[in-house]
Amino acid sequence: GSIKVENVSVDDRIRLDTSNSSISVRQTCCRRLEADSSNSGITVEQVSALEATLDTSNGGIKVKRSEIGEMLNADTSNGGIEVELSGSESEYRIIADTSNAKVYVNGRSMGSSYTSGYGRRNARLDTSNGRISIGFTG
Repeated sequence: GSIKVENVSVDDRIRLDTSNSSISVRQTCCRRLEADSSNSGITVEQVSALEATLDTSNGGIKVKRSEIGEMLNADTSNGGIEVELSGSESEYRIIADTSNAKVYVNGRSMGSSYTSGYGRRNARLDTSNGRISIGFTG
């Protein structure tokens, strides 16, 4: 079944794993977040973590108003990736790849592959058959 985590704070790792169901994490703080699903989406909203690894297939990944301090890995197939990260674009090193769609940064089309920056935070976003949209809150 679906997994929903809300208003949780832990010192170390949160690991969520399901198949054929969605994962939703909201208003949560942890050192590492690991979410793995298949055939459904992953939504992360107002999460603070040093590292986040989000992996699914046949579903989209959404990261909204979240602070990922060091590394965000988002990987899916047959679904889009939409991220809204805290801070400015210059704080990040971004590697984003898709096939059969495009990467958009702050609404600008960047083609199917995009690499930028040398910031201290990292984002690695990878999908096929889906659009990648990246925005910043700062």
